Amino acid sequence: MTIVKCAQCGDTMGTTLWTPESNICGSCADDLRDRANMMAMTKAIQDDMPDDIEAYRNEKAEEMP
Repeated sequence: MTIVKCAQCGDTMGTTLWTPESNICGSCADDLRDRANMMAMTKAIQDDMPDDIEAYRNEKAEEMP
C-alpha cells in the first residue's frame, strides 16, 4: 500500500481514503464541500436581499398596521 500525504492537512493515509485528482483525504474533501455549499447558500441569500436595506425596512414598517 502506498502512503501519501494529504495536501490539505498533512495527514498520512492509505490510498483507500485518497482522491488522486485532488490529493486530499476524504475528511478534508468533506470539509471543502461543506464550506462551498455554505458559501453558495450565503451568496444566494445576499442576492435575494434588496440593495438599500434601510429603505426596505422603512417600507415594511409602513405596511404594518
